[in-house]
Amino acid sequence: MEEINNPNLTVVPVGVNYTNPKKFRSNLFYNIGEPIRVADFMEEYKAQPARTLNTFIKVLEPKMKELIVHIDNPKNR
Repeated sequence: MEEINNPNLTVVPVGVNYTNPKKFRSNLFYNIGEPIRVADFMEEYKAQPARTLNTFIKVLEPKMKELIVHIDNPKNR
């Protein structure tokens, strides 16, 4: 946002899923989430950039998980 000077900058979470991830050329579908306004984080970012980036990621991660097929299996970690 600082570099492009756009106060309306948003990040749109997108989930990409395959009907059969093990099969080449299986169907692909997208889920589009609600935009996240970057301006909502700017005041905090000016004071603590690294901490704010971590906060932003914590906001973004669950929004993206809602958009994908996510199997939380400890064996996959």
